Amino acid sequence: MQVGPSLISNSNYDASKNTSAPSNLAGGSQPASLPPSPNPASANDGGNTEGTGERLTRKTDWPLPENLFFRASSLSSTPATRGEMCGPAPAAPAPMPEGTIRPIGDVEGFFIFNPVGRFVKGAAGAAADILTAPAKTVIGVARLAQDGAGYALNALSPKRSVVTGEVLPYEPRSGLIQSIQQNGVGGTAGAVLDGAIQNAPGLGLIRALYQPNRDWADIGAQTVNTGVALKGAVELRKATMAPEGVPKFAFDDSLNAVDRTFAKQAGEIIAKDPVAAASYARLQREGTEVRFVNDPKIPQAGLFDRFKNTVTVNMLRHASPREAVSTIVHEATHQNRAYTNGVGANTLYEEYLAYRNEELFRTGTRPTLAQRQEIINWIQKVPDYNDIEAGPLPTFGRTMP
Repeated sequence: MQVGPSLISNSNYDASKNTSAPSNLAGGSQPASLPPSPNPASANDGGNTEGTGERLTRKTDWPLPENLFFRASSLSSTPATRGEMCGPAPAAPAPMPEGTIRPIGDVEGFFIFNPVGRFVKGAAGAAADILTAPAKTVIGVARLAQDGAGYALNALSPKRSVVTGEVLPYEPRSGLIQSIQQNGVGGTAGAVLDGAIQNAPGLGLIRALYQPNRDWADIGAQTVNTGVALKGAVELRKATMAPEGVPKFAFDDSLNAVDRTFAKQAGEIIAKDPVAAASYARLQREGTEVRFVNDPKIPQAGLFDRFKNTVTVNMLRHASPREAVSTIVHEATHQNRAYTNGVGANTLYEEYLAYRNEELFRTGTRPTLAQRQEIINWIQKVPDYNDIEAGPLPTFGRTMP
């Protein structure tokens, strides 16, 4: 686009030979001399020399700042140099820094390429993530709180664009909120669930071991995660035990000081006696709760409730902690038979098995045939068992009275 008469009437004009200022310039006095063109031969670069003359600038230079058109506004036919039309030539670009190639050291290569090194690197990274997890959790919660306050403040006093005046949305800081904005609630929940499944302790290790392109760094990380989870499971298992390894029981408010002391001592006996410990382990496997009460309305020394999955030890019917443990061994037998064989404690045979285990706990040795027959003879005389069936009671070669 032209803004005035042609500045150069002859395309072969050499601007560098013009050393005197024209006297008929409009708009005031001009300098006595014009700076020579740094490259006269390039004055026509990218221009149009046909018709009315050369264009003011190359296409790549358009648009020019307004102050570079002062020669055109003078409506003068005096030729202008390239420096006058386009300003000073741009500075040459700075040379690009030369790259350097350094060899990979033995240690660095070990952790990059060696399977053992990648395993160690992955394991160390997982351990670092676990150690920093509490701090990251605190930061995440703090950012959620910050976003909550930010959304509230933006709703009360919204920020607006200084250019358009439109309300600017609040930009969340929490990665969770950002993910919800980008992927939606469903997409975020799916990503979290997928990550939890793929990196679940045990499952993550299996996935890492059997994936087509085995990544030893991933295997190392999943090994640490699985190990920590197993350690946590062990600690959780220990949480059901006292610091000395003594089982923890549920104490009813009806217990007096002596009952509580007996119950705690019963726990110490269970921790040391192998028969009692095995019986208590059966209860724990099924999540059976052991409750100590002092209830005169309960005539029994102990009860196993299959529907509530509880063993109740009535301390009112016990004279010592060891008697209480013997009752736990007895009821653990009923519990084990119920969960393993699906039978209830409704026959003399089931009571015989329970008292046989009590004898094993009391003496530390398996009862002899004669002792077993004595147990059978005794339970048949207990009034509480008069109304239950005998079941497959053994006789051991003797005739039961």
